[in-house]
Amino acid sequence: MHILLKNKNTLFLDDFEFKCCVGLHGLTKNKIEGDKKTPIGIYSLGKLFYRKDRLGIINTKLDKEIITKSMGWCDDIKSLKYNKLIRISKKKIKHEKLHRDDKK
Repeated sequence: MHILLKNKNTLFLDDFEFKCCVGLHGLTKNKIEGDKKTPIGIYSLGKLFYRKDRLGIINTKLDKEIITKSMGWCDDIKSLKYNKLIRISKKKIKHEKLHRDDKK
């Protein structure tokens, strides 16, 4: 599968066109956390995380996982768990909650 980024707002996958969003400061080969740039590279697709209470059951061939209230994504660059799925606990690991209350 090849995905082509046409511009900052459009990408193509085969015959399909999708809205997308890249970093505020564009693309880079030398990504630094917090630089507001999207890294250039070849990447594989990971799991599809979704809220079952909002979307129901999703029919896809992608590997998927239902988001729970205890799920977070580590954003602490000093942690060995940086940029990985974590279980939110009483330990103070900087993270973003995956189970959000807003509609984003």
